[in-house]
Amino acid sequence: MRKLRTSVFIANLVALCVIFGVVDRVVSTGLVITGAFNIRIGLANIIVMLGLVYFPFSDAKTIVILKSFLTNLILNGLRLFIQSFPASVLSFLVMWLLHKYFRKHISYIGISVAGATVHITVQLIVVRYVLFSGFDSAGSLLAGLLPYYLLTSVIAGVMIGMVLMKSTKYIDNAGVFKRQDN
Repeated sequence: MRKLRTSVFIANLVALCVIFGVVDRVVSTGLVITGAFNIRIGLANIIVMLGLVYFPFSDAKTIVILKSFLTNLILNGLRLFIQSFPASVLSFLVMWLLHKYFRKHISYIGISVAGATVHITVQLIVVRYVLFSGFDSAGSLLAGLLPYYLLTSVIAGVMIGMVLMKSTKYIDNAGVFKRQDN
């Protein structure tokens, strides 16, 4: 019964990730910076980070993988999946490692900022070396955009970390889940 309950809850969290992805897409259309495109807040990372706090690694990893597949299938297509999936997995691994080994020294905000900066950096690397490997000018264009993307990643990471700090207080008080870090 516990396994079924966990599976159903993970499915609901993945559905929330997809919904947050849709909302993120709508909100991101208003966040266009001159010369930059497709800047997103990363609302689904709230759910990913909740997975880090309240679920074992395997369940949190499942949330990330299903979120990436479903969100990209619904919203983006194959090209953006190729760009987004490695970034999602690597940023998750960085956040998981920071949470597992350094949670007493780094806040949720710091973990979120690290995940956001890793995510955008990996995306730009994939764009440069996988999607636009034959274009010599792509490297200088992406290097010029990097400061904008990193700045927005830090801001979004701080916001997501702050939401997580508030959310965990409510979830802890409700007693629904036991933290994995206790």
